[in-house]
Amino acid sequence: MQIKEKNNVVVDDDSYHLGDFFLDYMNQPTEDHIWQIDAGTGEIESKLSVKSRSIRLAKCLRNAGLGPGDVIVVSGWNHLDVHIPFYAAFMNGHPLAGVDPLYEFEEVKQLFDTIKPKLAFCEVERLKDFDRAAKEVGLSMKLVTFHGDDDYSYDQFIKDYDDQTPEEEFKAATFDTNKIYAWLISTSGTTGRPKVAAFKHQDCLKILRLNKVLWENSITANHIKLQTSSPITLDHAIDIINKYKIVDPDTGLVISEPNKTGELWTKGPRFAIDAATGETESKLSVKSRSIRLARCLRNAGLQPGDVLMVSGRNHLDVHIPFYAGFMNGLPLAESILCINMVSFSF
Repeated sequence: MQIKEKNNVVVDDDSYHLGDFFLDYMNQPTEDHIWQIDAGTGEIESKLSVKSRSIRLAKCLRNAGLGPGDVIVVSGWNHLDVHIPFYAAFMNGHPLAGVDPLYEFEEVKQLFDTIKPKLAFCEVERLKDFDRAAKEVGLSMKLVTFHGDDDYSYDQFIKDYDDQTPEEEFKAATFDTNKIYAWLISTSGTTGRPKVAAFKHQDCLKILRLNKVLWENSITANHIKLQTSSPITLDHAIDIINKYKIVDPDTGLVISEPNKTGELWTKGPRFAIDAATGETESKLSVKSRSIRLARCLRNAGLQPGDVLMVSGRNHLDVHIPFYAGFMNGLPLAESILCINMVSFSF
C-alpha cells in the first residue's frame, strides 16, 4: 500500500525507511540553513554540509563491504561528527547500536558479543578497549575513530573508500524493513546476558504519523540540532539556554510561550512535542518551568545529594523534574529502594 503525503513524498509502508525520510527532507528545495551547533565549541554546520558528509560516508561504508543488516556501533561525545554515521546507516540499512563512551570494558565486550557489529565508530581514547573487546569475542570488525590522526581515523576511512562518484547519483538502499532493524538499544537487566531492544524503521516513522501536524511539517521545517561536546555542568547548561534562545524571525523578539497546536515550527523549533496529543512547548517555557520547580524543591527542604524519583508517561510534564533535579544536584532514581527521596507521579 502506498500513501501520498504532503510535498508529493510517496511513502510505501513496506519499503520506506528512515534513510528515505532523511533524503526526502534533505532534498527539499529550501535554502541552506544551520543544521547543528556544538555549544561546547561554538562550531556550526549547515544542512547541505551534513547531507553531503552523510552521503559520502554511506558510500564509503558500502565500498568497505557493509550491506543492509550489518550492525554499526557509534560511541562518542556530542560533537558535530557523531551523528553523521547515524544518517549514513539509516540510508544503507545498517542497524545502529549506541555505546556510552563511559561504558566499562566488560560492558562493551558483552554488547559486542550480543549484537555482533561489523564496524564501530568511537573516540580515540576507547580504541584499544574496542579492539580488545572485538578480539576477545572473535569478531573481525573495522574500527574508526573520531578526531584521530592515524590509520583508524575517520578521515583516513573516507580517504580509503571514497570513490568520488557524484552525490546526485546516490540513492538510499532498498531492503526488507520487516527483517532489518533501525535501532538496537541496550536495556537494563538484573540477570543473564545483556538484552537489546530492536526497533523497526516503521515503528520510528509511526511516531511522526501519529500526529498529522508533526508529519506534515517535518519534511519542510528548518530544524536546528543543538548539542554540546563539553561536560554538562550547571553553568554550561545555563550558558546554553541563555545563548541559544528561540527568537521570532519576524519580530526579533524572544518567544516565551509555546505555539498553539497546528503552528509547529512557524516561530522557531519546539523544545518538546507530545505526538499523541499534539501539544508543543518552547525551550523558554521549559526553562521557566524547570527553574520554578527547582526553586520549589529547594524551598521544600531538598539538598544536593537527596534522591529524586520520577515516574510517568512521556507527556510534556515528565521531564521538568529531571531538569530541575540536575540544576539542584539531586540524583535521579528509578528504584523505590532509596533513602532521602521525593517521588513525582502524574
